[in-house]
Amino acid sequence: RKQRQENNIRPFVKQIDTVAAEWPATTNYLYLTYNGNSHDLQFPGEYTMVI
Repeated sequence: RKQRQENNIRPFVKQIDTVAAEWPATTNYLYLTYNGNSHDLQFPGEYTMVI
């Protein structure tokens, strides 16, 4: 973790579309990746995330 922070390597949250955009998904399937440059979701405040 210390090396990731020192090198500014951050995980990004991505969302899987399980219904192939046929209709709005009611369940979010999320995963973390280091192979990204932005989050798929917005984090609008000081919330605690439990993973």
